[in-house]
Amino acid sequence: MEDVPSMTEQDILKLVETVTECTPGVTKLETPLTQVSGWDSLAVIGLISAIHRDHGIRVPVAKLSECKNPADLLALVNSTAA
Repeated sequence: MEDVPSMTEQDILKLVETVTECTPGVTKLETPLTQVSGWDSLAVIGLISAIHRDHGIRVPVAKLSECKNPADLLALVNSTAA
């Protein structure tokens, strides 16, 4: 049986911090994305690209735009991978 790619809490937080270039350790799973310094349309594109490149998971842009915080992102990515 083939392993299904998935992401951890640490994975999603690190990616959010990387694409937004915000201070590491400040963003938590429950932090509203609108309050993450650097969260904008370019960060969304960067996040989608990084998730696909690093984890082999294709996340639909329309669904990602519905996410309110990193916990929502993590749930979306892992449900998409399943």
